[in-house]
Amino acid sequence: MLARNFVTETEKRRRQIDTLKIFNDNVAEIKENAEYSVEFTSGNIQMFLEVVLGSNFPQEAPVLSVRPLIIHPWVAEDNCSIVSAPGLINYTIHSDLGRIVQAIIRELEQNPPKLLEETPPNRSEVDLNLNQQNISQNSTAHNSPSLSVASPVKVPAFPELQSLSIDELNNLTNSVDLQDKFIEKLPQTVEVDTIIQEHMDQIEQLAKENLSKQKTLDDLKKDVIERLESMSELKTNYETLQTKYEKLCTIYTSQAILAMLADSTAKADEESEHLAESFLQGELDCDTFLKNYEMKRGLGHIRRARHDRLLHQLSQLDKISI
Repeated sequence: MLARNFVTETEKRRRQIDTLKIFNDNVAEIKENAEYSVEFTSGNIQMFLEVVLGSNFPQEAPVLSVRPLIIHPWVAEDNCSIVSAPGLINYTIHSDLGRIVQAIIRELEQNPPKLLEETPPNRSEVDLNLNQQNISQNSTAHNSPSLSVASPVKVPAFPELQSLSIDELNNLTNSVDLQDKFIEKLPQTVEVDTIIQEHMDQIEQLAKENLSKQKTLDDLKKDVIERLESMSELKTNYETLQTKYEKLCTIYTSQAILAMLADSTAKADEESEHLAESFLQGELDCDTFLKNYEMKRGLGHIRRARHDRLLHQLSQLDKISI
C-alpha cells in the first residue's frame, strides 16, 4: 500500500481525476482539473456523461449530467443532472470518481433509457419501481427491525459495508484510522494501488534502461564532437583554398593571359634587339651572338603565335556566344 501521509488537496484531486481516466474510456478534458466528458453508447444512442468538479472537490461530490436528455430513475425529472445514483448518494471523500462514473455508464449501457422526446412513462410508476428495488435490496442486506416499506434505505456504495454490524459501522464512522484501514482493503483501492505500482515499476524499468544506455550516449556525443571539429577544420581549409582559387581566377583570365603573352613577346623582341646592338658594337663574338639571338627571336615568335591563336579563339567564342 502506498503511503498516504502528507497528501495535499491538489494531489487528492489529481488522484481522483486519474481514477476517472483509469476506469473509463473516451475521457475528454474540457477544462483542466475541472470539467470532463465521457463518451459511451447506450443501445444505439451516442451519449455523453459530463463531469464537473467544484472548487471543494473531493470534499464535496462532483456534479454529473448526461446528454441527450433521457428518462431514467437516476436522472432529475426537470433536467439532465444525475442525482439518484448510489455512488453520489453515498459519496464520501474516499469515494473513487472513476468507479462512480463507471457504475453510471454501466447502468445506462445495460438498461438503455428512453429519450425525453419520446412519450415518457408515468413518473410515479418509475419512482415506485425504484423504491421497491431499494426496499428489496436493503431488506436482504440488513436484518434490522427498524426498516420498513414506508422508509426505504439507500444502498451503500461499498457492498463490504453490508457485512458489518451496527456497532462496527458506528466505530468506523467515528474513527479515521478504521476508515483508512477499511479503504485500504477495498478491491477498488487495491486495484488502483496495483495499477499505480505497475506504472511505477514500468517507470523504474525505463529509468534503468536509460541509465544502461548512458555510456553509448556519451560515446556518440564524443564522436559527434570529433566530427564537428573535423568539419570545422575542413571548412577553414575550404575557405583558404576558395580564396586562393578566386585570386588565381582573377590572375589567369583570358584577357590577363593575352596581356602576359603580349608583354613576354615584346620582352623577347627587346632582348634580341639588345643582343644585336651589343654584337654591332663588338661586345659579343659571332658564335655567342648567333646562339643567343636565334633563341630570343624564336621565343618571341612562339609567344606571338600563341598570342594570336588565343586571340583568334576568343574572337570565335565571342561570335558563338552572340
